[in-house]
Amino acid sequence: MNVLTILQGPAYGDERGIADAMFLPQARRSSLDEVTDWARWADKTIMF
Repeated sequence: MNVLTILQGPAYGDERGIADAMFLPQARRSSLDEVTDWARWADKTIMF
């Protein structure tokens, strides 16, 4: 099963983004087009 986890932050800057990157090195910012492709790939999507 493919699970996509989306960590959504505010559109204009977020101090937590720096902290999240330290704990989740695989996390990165993405474009809406890329998120759409991943959502099609995933069997389940979880958004925070």
